[in-house]
Amino acid sequence: MSIVNRPANDDSVIRQLNKKVTILESERQTYENKGNIDLIHPLEKMIYDYDQIRRQVQTANDKLFFVTILLRINSTNLEELDAKSNLLKNEFAKISAKPRTLNFRQLEGLKANLPFNELNIFDHERNVTSDGLATMFPIANSNTESSPNGVPIRKKLLYRTTCIFRYF
Repeated sequence: MSIVNRPANDDSVIRQLNKKVTILESERQTYENKGNIDLIHPLEKMIYDYDQIRRQVQTANDKLFFVTILLRINSTNLEELDAKSNLLKNEFAKISAKPRTLNFRQLEGLKANLPFNELNIFDHERNVTSDGLATMFPIANSNTESSPNGVPIRKKLLYRTTCIFRYF
């Protein structure tokens, strides 16, 4: 499994969020004029959410990222591959996510999944805020030790010491 993230350009994010808010407001106005009140409340909530994200990005209190999550499935035969693929699809369906297959691009996927920092797959990325991005990293675990100096990543096998990632 590989998680690749890259920051989005703030100017384009603000422009896109403004465009989304404008489209949603016009839809809300259209439904309101037609008397269809069923969708007005969800549209107002979406407008509020997009406006909050835009305000956070404009004031430099938040940032948007493009995230690509790559999973490699190994199997010895087609039946095992189908079983693992179906299990993965079912798990992703629980969180309303859809895994996509890199048809005819398996070599690109393998290279992107290796730790060479070579990502050429940009058509399967999603945008997330910094809060969403923070949930993808295993920061705390009740079974591991913690350190005020940083985040424990792994133990060195030779000396059994903990490797600490110092972010601050």
